[in-house]
Amino acid sequence: MSPTPHLSHRTAVAADLAEIVGFAQSAEELFFCFPKANWPLSIGQLAAAMAERRDSTVVLLEGRIAGFANFYQWHYDDHCAGLLLYPKLGYAPVGIVERRDPQGQRVALVQFSKPL
Repeated sequence: MSPTPHLSHRTAVAADLAEIVGFAQSAEELFFCFPKANWPLSIGQLAAAMAERRDSTVVLLEGRIAGFANFYQWHYDDHCAGLLLYPKLGYAPVGIVERRDPQGQRVALVQFSKPL
C-alpha cells in the first residue's frame, strides 16, 4: 500500500514565479488559466498580475510546487462554466462584490470559501 501524498499550501513568493510560468504547456492551456496573458507566459506578466490580485498561493505536493491560485476580477462570459467546478472541489460561494475592470466596466468578483 503506497503512502498518501502530502499536500500543503503557502503564500507564493517571487522565487516561485520561474516554476509557475512553466505550468501551461500551450497557448490554449494558458488562455484557460490566465486569459489576459500572452503566450508564452513570462515572469513579468505573472508578477504584474500578482500585484493586481490578492492571496497568491502555491499548492505543494511533497514539498514541490504543484499548483498556483489567486483571487481576481472576472466578467460574465463563456468562462463562467468554470464556476461549476468549485462546488465539486468543496468551495462554497460566500459573496459577490462589485468592481471595475481596466476599461471601467462593472464586473462581479465572486468570493468562495473552503474549510481547510
